[in-house]
Amino acid sequence: MKKLLTVLLAASLMIACSKKDSKPASPPPSSGLNPETVTAADIMGTWKATLDTTYVNQNGKLTATPGDVTTQNITYSYGQNGKGTTSVDGAITYNVAIGIIFTTGSQGSYNFHILSISSKQMIVSQITAIDHFVDIVLVRQ
Repeated sequence: MKKLLTVLLAASLMIACSKKDSKPASPPPSSGLNPETVTAADIMGTWKATLDTTYVNQNGKLTATPGDVTTQNITYSYGQNGKGTTSVDGAITYNVAIGIIFTTGSQGSYNFHILSISSKQMIVSQITAIDHFVDIVLVRQ
C-alpha cells in the first residue's frame, strides 16, 4: 500500500510539472509606453513638473544638482493639432517623433528627449547647452 501511494504521488508530481512546463510563461504586463514610439496622442493632456536635476559636465566631470520645480508650478499642456501651452512660454506648437517632443514657443525652440513614459508619469531630458542638461519628472494632472 505504501508503495502504491508513493508511486501515485510521484506520478502526480510528474504530471503537474509537465503541465506547468508545457505552457509558456506569459510576459509581464507592460509598465509603460515605449519612448521611441510615443505619439502626440500619448502625451496629450496637462503635465506638472515635480522634480528636476541639472547636470553639468566641466572638464570631463559630471556634476548633478537636484532642483525643486514644484515651487515654480511649471506645467506643460499638450492639446490637439500640435497646439499647447506652458506656464513658461504661454502658447506653443509641438510635434512628437523618435522619442523627442519638439516644442516652439515665445522663448524659442527646445526639445525634450523622452527617457520613460507611462500613462501617469513622464521623465524627459532637455539639453540646454553642449555641456549642460536637465532631467525633469512630469506627472499627468
